Amino acid sequence: MNIVIIGNGKVGRSLTENLSKKNHDIVVVDVDYTKIHKIMNNYDVKAICGNGVIYDTQVKADVNKSDITIAVTSSDEINLLACIIAKKLGAKATIARVSNIEYLYQLDFMMKSFDLDKIVSPEKIVSEEIINVLRYPNCLSITSFKDESIKLIEIILKKNNRMINTKIIDINKKFKTSVLVYAVYRNKEIFIPNYDFILEENDKVYIIGKYNNIQSLFLNTGILHDNIKSVIIVGGGNVSICLANKLSDLGIKVKIIEKDIEKCRLITHLAPRSKIINEDGTIPDVLLEEGIRSTDVFVSMTDVDEKNIIVSMYASHCNVEKVITKINDVSTTNLLESSDLTAFISPKEIISSYIIKCIQEKECTFLKEYMTKKVSYKVTVLEFEATKKDKVTGLLLKNLNIKPNIIILAIIRNSSIIVPTNDDYIRNNDNVILITTNKFLRRLDNIIY
Repeated sequence: MNIVIIGNGKVGRSLTENLSKKNHDIVVVDVDYTKIHKIMNNYDVKAICGNGVIYDTQVKADVNKSDITIAVTSSDEINLLACIIAKKLGAKATIARVSNIEYLYQLDFMMKSFDLDKIVSPEKIVSEEIINVLRYPNCLSITSFKDESIKLIEIILKKNNRMINTKIIDINKKFKTSVLVYAVYRNKEIFIPNYDFILEENDKVYIIGKYNNIQSLFLNTGILHDNIKSVIIVGGGNVSICLANKLSDLGIKVKIIEKDIEKCRLITHLAPRSKIINEDGTIPDVLLEEGIRSTDVFVSMTDVDEKNIIVSMYASHCNVEKVITKINDVSTTNLLESSDLTAFISPKEIISSYIIKCIQEKECTFLKEYMTKKVSYKVTVLEFEATKKDKVTGLLLKNLNIKPNIIILAIIRNSSIIVPTNDDYIRNNDNVILITTNKFLRRLDNIIY
């Protein structure tokens, strides 16, 4: 696909890095020459130094030939205007990043009025991700497939979890559900388990299933948690405000600790149901005074990774049941594997993944790619939509010469999950989910020789 990315900040760089690996033709536009020079040296992309809302700049970037133009600068207004111009020039689709919380309630109006295909609100998407993690104390991530009723989850088996010492083959019968365990991460090693594989304490378990079946699993193993009464958030950025409002909607008491008095005044206006504390939330005495030992959830959301990590470690030391840590540099999480911290949120990665998902839905067969957090360099979960043109369609799986290191996890057919046997086959319009160490599969037919 021909993709133009306007803005080369954190999200723009993440998009460039991920999309450049997928053989797309990419043009990056930014006003900062230093960034442009660096992006050309690091990635196989075309880069233009210029203002993304200038007609001539967009013409140079071949926006008129683009399949998708994405505007992710730090200015909402520039992003909107850039996408409006791109659409007028002939871009087939446009995606604009909009961060201002006050715009949040008029996104649909702006999309229709400006003829935009997608407006992405980082605050909304990231806060929803955090809400998902909060409801499930031992759940590290929850991802949806094309069929929103199908979920991919990552959980950690803490002490007393009923899944510990259970064989994979016994999970569905024991917990009255129907899910598929497709991978287990243990002692820095990834396993694709067979039926006799026995789960152990502290395993990270990767599961796919329908939402109602995963709910049953959570209920029957004690993972589901609807008893959150209070949340402390350190850092009063836009995501914190959006998260606080969503938590308040659920009847949860929220306390935001922010040391900047001007930000506190803004938060008071934008999150009126939350209690705002004008203090430095990275100081232990402040946290103790504000009740860190009695809160159900602690979220560190400052702009500095190191502060978030340190204050989260302190919260974990205070025995807070659920601690969520904002991280900009995701490579840092690899250094924290031996710590008690397990739930990390990277806004730029979440937004980048969401936009990539939108892009992939424009492609005809390749839909999504899911990178599990701790094993992202070892295992990839892919979802393809089968078409009549695919050679694998209509053939029994036992007759397919499937490449090594590829396992078909499930076939989704009419919202039902089929755990395939050798005598199953792939039909037209099926969604095929597979696990592989091969990160370069572009089409469903690439799974066979």
